Amino acid sequence: MANTASRAASGALSRSLRRRVSVTVPEFAVSLQEQLPAILGQGARPLVAVKAQLLGDISGPVAWVMTRTEAARLAGILLARDSGSVALNDTATQAVLTRSAHTLAGAYADVLAALTHGVVFLSVPEIVEGTIERLLARRQVRSEPRQSNQLSVCVGSRLGFDDQSLAVMGHLVFLPHHPTFGRILRALAD
Repeated sequence: MANTASRAASGALSRSLRRRVSVTVPEFAVSLQEQLPAILGQGARPLVAVKAQLLGDISGPVAWVMTRTEAARLAGILLARDSGSVALNDTATQAVLTRSAHTLAGAYADVLAALTHGVVFLSVPEIVEGTIERLLARRQVRSEPRQSNQLSVCVGSRLGFDDQSLAVMGHLVFLPHHPTFGRILRALAD
């Protein structure tokens, strides 16, 4: 599924950015949410994430997570600037990071919708900085039961541009709501 989604993401990013982009998946993990810092290897390091919600038949928070260095590198590639001169709070920087992350997450959402024969939408994204715990924290909705052992899907993704001499690494992290995870597993078994 991750390889199918990465091919879809390559095509979507290439069309959106009007340049050749490849997305490869060197890492894939399903774990408990509290294990994500160890999987990402970031601990308390400040990270940058573009967060959104998958809505519809497949639901839960999703985020494209990068180190500050990788976020500046990605923005520099997309804006044709030196990554050292990129300010992460700049409007243009946030726009290209948000657009590329939303396109990537949208491709994964489309593959999940096709796999489960469901309808999946992606909410309006927001860009945030902080530790992985802060990035993945979500407000508790009163009607939503508190679930222990929240599972996460972490897809390490390498984005290569043009001749592959320019590349960045990030992680797409999805925290599927419990019924959603079961639906995905049933679809994979079919």
